Amino acid sequence: ASQDNPFKIWGDSRTYLTGSIGLFGEDIENSNDTDWAVTGRVSMGGNKTENSGFHLGAAASYRHGEFDRIAPRPGLQDVNRIPLARPDADTLAVVNLEAMYTLGSLHSQGEMYYGDYRGGDVDAEGWGGYGQVGWLFNGKRRIYQPRWGVSAPIDAAHDHVFEVFGRLSLTRGNDNKNSSNELRMLTIGGSWYYRKFRASANLIYADTKRDLVDEGNGHGLGVRL
Repeated sequence: ASQDNPFKIWGDSRTYLTGSIGLFGEDIENSNDTDWAVTGRVSMGGNKTENSGFHLGAAASYRHGEFDRIAPRPGLQDVNRIPLARPDADTLAVVNLEAMYTLGSLHSQGEMYYGDYRGGDVDAEGWGGYGQVGWLFNGKRRIYQPRWGVSAPIDAAHDHVFEVFGRLSLTRGNDNKNSSNELRMLTIGGSWYYRKFRASANLIYADTKRDLVDEGNGHGLGVRL
């Protein structure tokens, strides 16, 4: 309960801690063949004032199975994955750091992650991260919910609310026998909210350090209602 929360950081801010841990069976993902995994996450966040909020988090996962590729999808669900490295590993250990900050209509967030592939014929590593900054017009703001460690949905009600954002991301895969490559992306997007409706558009530009099938870059447009 809010009145029982014992954590106070930076004056009168109410700071909450969240934690979770899970044990998962096979077929928990479609990018590799995972037999089982254990994953945990902790976060700390609070609202210093009515118009600002902060969030810090860390997560770790240990997975057992067959891991034969590091291949992210470049921002669009129907686009083929981009192969960066070709491990042949039995285990995957992942660590992740996350942060978010809101101040009035400004909101920002970012993540960094590292994965270690071992136990098979080919070891590998993958790492990367992203940073994103956005702005809400019409005096609206993203409200951070520290009890759950997430942001609340935009409540447009009867107003027309517009949002713009930009994101930079980098993903790199590296194995000790076959190949290594990295995927860099720039995304610029915007959204329109009205009542229960949301329309959004993302313009994506991606390039790789080494060409794939004689191509080193590409772009796409995603529209959603």
